[in-house]
Amino acid sequence: MRSSVFISKAFALRAVLSTLLISTLNAGCNLEQFFEKKPKASATPTVDNSLEWWSVNPIISPATGVSLLGKVVGVVNVAGATVNLYSDSSCSSLVASGSPSEVTTGIQFPATANGITGIYAKVVDSVTNTSSSCTYVGQYLSVAPTVSPVYASQGANWNDYVINNGTTIFNATGAACAGTEINGYLSCLHGAEMKKVAVTGANSCTGLSITDSLDAFIWTCKVVSGTATFYSVALKPFKGLKDLITGTSWRNMSVTITSSAGSVTSPSSAWWSNTITALPNNSTSGSGVVSLSSSGTIYTLATSRATEGYAITTSKVALVTLGGATLSYVAGANNFNATSGQTTPPLNIRAIIGAAAQNYLWIEADISGSSSIDTQAGAPILARNLKHLRIKNSNFKNS
Repeated sequence: MRSSVFISKAFALRAVLSTLLISTLNAGCNLEQFFEKKPKASATPTVDNSLEWWSVNPIISPATGVSLLGKVVGVVNVAGATVNLYSDSSCSSLVASGSPSEVTTGIQFPATANGITGIYAKVVDSVTNTSSSCTYVGQYLSVAPTVSPVYASQGANWNDYVINNGTTIFNATGAACAGTEINGYLSCLHGAEMKKVAVTGANSCTGLSITDSLDAFIWTCKVVSGTATFYSVALKPFKGLKDLITGTSWRNMSVTITSSAGSVTSPSSAWWSNTITALPNNSTSGSGVVSLSSSGTIYTLATSRATEGYAITTSKVALVTLGGATLSYVAGANNFNATSGQTTPPLNIRAIIGAAAQNYLWIEADISGSSSIDTQAGAPILARNLKHLRIKNSNFKNS
């Protein structure tokens, strides 16, 4: 009897051990691990990446200068695992970690202020096996970008020009243009049209785009010192200064940067600080030619009106007619010197606008030289000895 009982217990113990061993092997441990309690050894221990799914939470645009925590949401079907988040593609710079249950509601990570944070992930299971690769999760775009002049010292305002002396138009020294450069118009850059927006945290232009709120500028993206940077290079065709201003002020503008993570918009503000003022009224007979003598000023006409002429007598002046307004000539007598372009005798030509020996002028106007032959102007614009005169989106008739 004793022998029979012993044999039965031995068989029972063997059955229990066999069941436990099979269960352990199915769980991924070998005999050595079972008896010595060591983690599984493998040449390339991995977690099945098909058990991972990721998304980045929607973009938000906080106040400038605020550093936010981003949030990564995903599904990781690996029990007892740890989800590690990294800011680099080699998964060496850890920024946050959490459990599979935490990742379903979102694991927070510190985001790059005023830029894009790329997020990568690895899953580590309970016996330290990791994902087979560093998985790209997505981009997080945080604080709103900043728009600034490319040449802030001498090229920040309208009709400001800098010398074109760099290897590209984006890396000139920023020295003011003198107007005596030997290569003509291309010797200088109109700094006012050149703005830049650095996307901190993005080291590539791929997948990034930008628009300005008035759809006024042509933009290009370049990587500068490892940072993706957008530059405005010129006004779009059929866009002009008249699209950027009202009768007395600059329109506020912003830019929106879009990436695979979403979009973020800069604060809305005026990008230039030139004085904008109404064009002096000299429509009354006998008013005579009026001098536009305030450098850096933009003179505007909001409603169609007659004039006896304007003389631009200083540099960096702009004249713009708005909303279809037309400037019409009504003086009956000659008002300019055709040779000098000035109002000094002999006066032998009729002109609506005269300019002589001044630089960096911008004319954007609808001008009529009068429908009457007796008072018709010979020239809508009389220009003598000027450098860097821009005439854009203008209409001239009856001259």
